[in-house]
Amino acid sequence: MTSRTDGPGRELVLVDGLSPADVALVHREALRVLRHSIDAAHLDAYSDDAWPPAVLPSYERVLSLAREAVADGTRSRLCDPGTGIDIDVRDDGQFGVLSDLVPYTINAEGRRGDRLVFSASDSGRPCGSPSHRSKRKNSSPG
Repeated sequence: MTSRTDGPGRELVLVDGLSPADVALVHREALRVLRHSIDAAHLDAYSDDAWPPAVLPSYERVLSLAREAVADGTRSRLCDPGTGIDIDVRDDGQFGVLSDLVPYTINAEGRRGDRLVFSASDSGRPCGSPSHRSKRKNSSPG
């Protein structure tokens, strides 16, 4: 996890024994804190596990965002429809979709320019920046 400034990153450690709900909360809170430091975000609409029923509307919405991007020409028709979907973090609805899906996706990133500010991958197991990534061992996401 990086700080809100251009200073050094801080490590976020997800310890063994956290409940799936706590893992989701940590991811969502980290994203909420870093929201204003992110100017571009991307999400993969894939999960290693079944999407929890509570986030299925957000899953449908992110797929709709990808289809809309293809229709308006900002996304190639040749792209995998579920990977690298652009999210506008300034839009509360799109940020809500990102926040809902981030704990479960195989990959989500938030950047400020070329600098990675937020990263979550492998269905929420690692969370942080490229220089400070920690993994929970022997756990499964919700």
